[in-house]
Amino acid sequence: MIKYFKIALIVQGLFLLNSCYNKESVAGEYSGMSLVSDFDITLNEDGTWKRTDISNGSNPFEEKGTERTSSGTWKCNMDYFTSCSDGKGKGTCRKLRLRYNNGGKSHTYDVREEFFGWKFVLYADGDVISGFD
Repeated sequence: MIKYFKIALIVQGLFLLNSCYNKESVAGEYSGMSLVSDFDITLNEDGTWKRTDISNGSNPFEEKGTERTSSGTWKCNMDYFTSCSDGKGKGTCRKLRLRYNNGGKSHTYDVREEFFGWKFVLYADGDVISGFD
């Protein structure tokens, strides 16, 4: 069941974004970008996730349009807030941890509730390296 959707409309040069999301859970379908790919990610209610990356041509070892998939488990405590990892120490965020099925590797995203839904950002040394919404 999709609990998050966006409908984009272009009306006389204005970009309108309409959204409906569940404030009690981050489960849903999202899209975003990293340094080397654009991606779609689904966070399932059962705590599993699946991500499909499509190369944007920035990686010299992959042709543009090459698809890769990854999956694993996720956890986000909706009641817990901590400071954001943006290197500035401003604001409070929830933390989303994505664990990969291939073991060992995981990423922790800052999660902010914004007007049109959830925004997920992965920082390294204060710089954004990946994000989706």
